Amino acid sequence: MKTLHYSIIAILSVVIFSSSSIALAQHVPFTLIQAPLKQFKDGTIAHDVHCNSGLQLVLKAEYYTPACVKPETASKLVQRGWALDTTLPEPFVNKIAINGLQQNYTIGQPISATVTYSGYYWYTEPDVKILDANGTQIWFNCAYCYARTEPIPSPALEPFTYIVRDYSSNKLPAINKTGTYTMIASLENKTASAEFTIVKPLTPLASFEPCDTPYPQPDTGVAVLYMPVNSVGKVCVRYYNPNDTPTRIFGIRFFDPNNSNQNATGITTWNDIGNNYTIPKGGSTVVYWIKTGNQTGFYGMDLFCGETPFAVGYDNNSRIVSSDFSWLGGTYNCPMQTYQFHIDSMAGIGVRHIQYP
Repeated sequence: MKTLHYSIIAILSVVIFSSSSIALAQHVPFTLIQAPLKQFKDGTIAHDVHCNSGLQLVLKAEYYTPACVKPETASKLVQRGWALDTTLPEPFVNKIAINGLQQNYTIGQPISATVTYSGYYWYTEPDVKILDANGTQIWFNCAYCYARTEPIPSPALEPFTYIVRDYSSNKLPAINKTGTYTMIASLENKTASAEFTIVKPLTPLASFEPCDTPYPQPDTGVAVLYMPVNSVGKVCVRYYNPNDTPTRIFGIRFFDPNNSNQNATGITTWNDIGNNYTIPKGGSTVVYWIKTGNQTGFYGMDLFCGETPFAVGYDNNSRIVSSDFSWLGGTYNCPMQTYQFHIDSMAGIGVRHIQYP
């Protein structure tokens, strides 16, 4: 027997065994095949998954994931409905549902909801529309008006979640007429629907009024925004994105007067674009709602990097001076800004100018 030098290396760059001196009578081919689910998660289409010698590929009927079984077992699983042969319609959504939709919304209130869906599918966002009681379409997310999300690199195993919003503006839907409405979400072969009602607000809140108070830019001093305690107002911010692709924005936050890194307690915010926080190319306006608590105080309002003084429980007749905002005039290390913005107008919020420095 002649001693030769061999290195046996399995496919997929997995070294099974290596020796500098092995006595072999003949060369025996060796192939390592990954588990079917591992191949699937790595991007192999289910019916193209490879099985080890002596096993047959089947697809589980529930989620169309691959499995390798003995031929006699495969026929039994297909007969029982547990498995399919490898003929699979593509794409195929197994489940779709509308979540988070409230029973009632007031006139003009952003309608927050999500659509979850799963199955053997390469990620694409669903079409969503809202119909009135007569079946007339009054809102559509305009699925093909704006660039869709790019497909993910492997078929769906976990449920996808889509925030219901307008594709062209990223804003949540809002309806200005009372009545009963139906939201319908559809994707390929599946459809889900849910009803909700638009009602009048009990009291005319500033949060349902347009941003009709222009934001004045002082020539000298500094502007201070103020609101009463336990009230709701809103700020309309005008953005401009010069980039060819959607750009993520910072949003809005309120920070503690003694620590600009700590968010203020007692002030809550929400907006009309949900949690997506991206704006398309060009100009767009984002509406931020602000709700104060029952505690008076001085805070900072941050829209990117550089803060605006904000007072709760004070008005235009109150004594407010620059020293009430200890952080005013500080130095900040700001990241590169990829978009432009300015406060355009407000509702339910007052503005006064104080001397600075």
